Amino acid sequence: MLIIRFLLLAMNATAVGFLIARILKVYDSNLSLPRKWIMIAAGIILLLLPVTMIFGFIKPTPAYLVMYPVGIFFFIYMFRLPEVN
Repeated sequence: MLIIRFLLLAMNATAVGFLIARILKVYDSNLSLPRKWIMIAAGIILLLLPVTMIFGFIKPTPAYLVMYPVGIFFFIYMFRLPEVN
């Protein structure tokens, strides 16, 4: 059980570092202002999820272990989509 907690915390630490770097990249990009703020808000929500799990507001369930990486994937996908004018 201890190894599972360690792996979960390691995954969250990696995701937090990645999300912070990606949010800063979005902030410096030339995207339209509404799209930029939607992506920053989505990144902040994804940043808050591991914090709520660490503080015990959300329990680490198998659903969380599947949905969190999917959420990060969609965040990256939104960033890579070309902007349509």
